[in-house]
Amino acid sequence: MRGNNVVLPTGPLWPSAATRPSPGPQRSFRRTLEAENKSPRTIEAYTDAVRLLATYLQAHGQPLLAGELLREHIQAFIADQLARWKPATAHNRYRGLHAFFKWAVAEGDLATNPMDGMKPPQLPEQPIDVVRPEHLARLLKTCQGRDFTSRRDTAIILLLVDTGMRRAECVGMTLDDIDLDQRIVWVLGKGRRPRALPIGRKTAQALDRYLRVREGID
Repeated sequence: MRGNNVVLPTGPLWPSAATRPSPGPQRSFRRTLEAENKSPRTIEAYTDAVRLLATYLQAHGQPLLAGELLREHIQAFIADQLARWKPATAHNRYRGLHAFFKWAVAEGDLATNPMDGMKPPQLPEQPIDVVRPEHLARLLKTCQGRDFTSRRDTAIILLLVDTGMRRAECVGMTLDDIDLDQRIVWVLGKGRRPRALPIGRKTAQALDRYLRVREGID
């Protein structure tokens, strides 16, 4: 594996420069990401980016030996991703590859990073659709009621509207993440970084109603 002899894998495991496959680099890179406390989604995205690069290189008769890769090889792969997918997807795969080659250099498995001097693909600004007041009112109207489902759905909708939290952040909340007295909720954001989000009186009331009906069910 030393001396620029890391071979990019076309399967789930990475063979070394020797003829017999070795899972070392694949697993080592994954273990490093886990040790950095990267989210499971990030780990899968980064390792998948390297696998896709190897598949592309093999299909186009380009070198699989990492030490033989040139910047133009990776640029061609990113251009191919831009032609097939949205810019955000290509951007994420660029980040995954950059993390891998940076790791390989830091580990001493590569002398130089073939991505040095490369820039990530630009992400066009896309306006975010905003829920109009009349649509929000109609949505909340469907949740009118005092049953568990109505209380829960009302609380979720008001939380999302009030804080702008991500869906995954909302799903990951626990009872300990809610402080109704301070009107604050805690969420675990991207990079597993916790952050406090203030909520308004109506959202706090909706959460209180939900928690009370939940206690009755529990």
